[in-house]
Amino acid sequence: MALGYALAYPAAVARLILMAPGGVEELDTYLAMPGIANMFEVYRSGLSGAEAMRKVMRMQLFDPALLSDEIIAERAPNG
Repeated sequence: MALGYALAYPAAVARLILMAPGGVEELDTYLAMPGIANMFEVYRSGLSGAEAMRKVMRMQLFDPALLSDEIIAERAPNG
């Protein structure tokens, strides 16, 4: 949404920081990125929503010990 707004109203947006802006490139471009390919493998593995989210988020954190059950529940509420 933020990217769409910035493109539609460029005068209203001085700066924009996007974190993992999926959908900007073609899927093949994303799958060529090792990190994205690893994430796709996790989701294809058959793990439940919460288990998959925990595994993906552990790949992204400097200190996975900070990853609480509450954080996982926020991102995978139907885990």
